[in-house]
Amino acid sequence: MIGAGLIAFASKDMIKKLLGPTFDYLGEEIKNLVEKRCKNIGAIFSKATYKIGTNIEEPGEVSPRVLKQIIDEGSFCEDNLTQEYYAGLLAFSRKGINENNEDSIPFFKLVERMSSNQISLHYFIYYTLIKNLVNLKINVFQSQELQNLKIGFSIISILEIFGEENLSSKLSDECTLAMKESLLSSYNFGIDKDIFSHPTESEITLIGNTPFLSISPSLYGLNLFLKANNAPSNILENKESKEKWCNDLNPIKTLSIMPILINNEK
Repeated sequence: MIGAGLIAFASKDMIKKLLGPTFDYLGEEIKNLVEKRCKNIGAIFSKATYKIGTNIEEPGEVSPRVLKQIIDEGSFCEDNLTQEYYAGLLAFSRKGINENNEDSIPFFKLVERMSSNQISLHYFIYYTLIKNLVNLKINVFQSQELQNLKIGFSIISILEIFGEENLSSKLSDECTLAMKESLLSSYNFGIDKDIFSHPTESEITLIGNTPFLSISPSLYGLNLFLKANNAPSNILENKESKEKWCNDLNPIKTLSIMPILINNEK
């Protein structure tokens, strides 16, 4: 019997379509879960199905090892954005019957190690990058070109993620951990206009004397974002597909002022 918490978010038939033959594992596992964990799993299943869209009607399956990530860790996740990451990785993991579909497991382990603040920060870094990739003439698969980009966040956006208390300490901790996980290449927090190379007059006006966070992205961080949003394969190699997908990508979470300033440092 599937738990009531799962049914509240996703029908039995939908879950069977999502998981394929791996659905058989769920019956035994679900008996050991409390209602709140069932609701969290149900929310992740529902979000994953939405990300898959009409392709859910095509035959497919999720690896039992991937399902284990959802049961063991996703079931404890109540943060909406973190659930979106688990759901995106789950959707990405759904492949054709008998296909190798365990490539996402290292990324599940990565999300497991990230705090909700780190996930929010990661989301806004790469959401901003993706929305600007259409107009940037760079090869994102050349790591040095990607690392030369600098993304600026206003202090207001940063405060909404981290709060005012011990802000510098929190930023240092979270950004250092993100660098340790290779989710970003570098960061700087302050009011130094020289953080950005050759800022325009309008950018100088935006910066003013207000502290802002400057971050250089990484290929690994971008990879996590693409998988967590179930991006189509080779999405960044086809200009038309990239433009459509980027334009259709809606923010899961909004801030008062979105990130600003992307410079390609020469």
